[in-house]
Amino acid sequence: MVFWLKRMFFWVVFRLDQMLPPSLGVLVRNRTWPWGRPVLDAVELHVTDHCNMNCTGCSHFSPFSPKWFADIPSTLRDLKALRARFRRIRHVNLLGGEPLLHPRCGELVAGVRSVCPDAVITVVTNGLALRPARDGTDGPSAVADAFLSACRENRARVKWTLYPPMRAFRRQVQEMFRKAGVSLRIEEGDEFWARLVPEGNVDVRKAFRFCRRMMYCPYLRDGRLYTCAQAYHLKDVAAKAGFTAPPAGGMDVYDDALTGREMLRRLMSPCAACAYCADSVRLMRWSRGGTNAAEWMRRDG
Repeated sequence: MVFWLKRMFFWVVFRLDQMLPPSLGVLVRNRTWPWGRPVLDAVELHVTDHCNMNCTGCSHFSPFSPKWFADIPSTLRDLKALRARFRRIRHVNLLGGEPLLHPRCGELVAGVRSVCPDAVITVVTNGLALRPARDGTDGPSAVADAFLSACRENRARVKWTLYPPMRAFRRQVQEMFRKAGVSLRIEEGDEFWARLVPEGNVDVRKAFRFCRRMMYCPYLRDGRLYTCAQAYHLKDVAAKAGFTAPPAGGMDVYDDALTGREMLRRLMSPCAACAYCADSVRLMRWSRGGTNAAEWMRRDG
């Protein structure tokens, strides 16, 4: 009974958050109160920026990003500095790009577990590297085997965005995870959103509220915490589309004067990049290999 009363309470407060000031959203998203060290509900880390799928409309702009691999020691150092400001971090999501392109992805998973022992760690992958070994068996490839071992040993789960090229391997990959004892969640990848407005003239409050109704995705990169990955990576697509991206901003996780509560407050406020995200979307079917920036735009042109 107590469990369901709590669930009902937070559901009501979340609905009220659509009408009340963003400060209440801090309490809802992070399930914390005005006293003590707060809780950070989630943080995202890129393992790589580039990808081997290159989906048209990728929300992290991977087709426009240069090849980049996370430096494990510095990434863990940044995460440790962020973790020190909070009672706990509930979810750490490792994504990209394509995480399994990193030759030491499993090592990063283990490192995140050491920094955040009670967090839910999720690796988001397109699964191309999880295809069974091409030696006549249905067993995992060497890359997949090492990755699955790291996930099992560090209680990490995997979210597999299942795009059309991998659907033929669905049952084999599911069986691979079952045998490895690793939690697998499958999300169909049928369409993308086009939201980019290169003029940068969107009402930032409307755009921000549109996002926060569906997602909460603080992004940690190079010692700074951003409202989202798009705020940091907008520069990648801007160079291709011919417009100037605003400064990414972000908060210095090594700034001793910046408390966890102040970080939460800023995460519930629009940033300059919000002016480039529409408060509505144009849906488009999944396709691969596109590098035409117009495909990312809310309206073509």
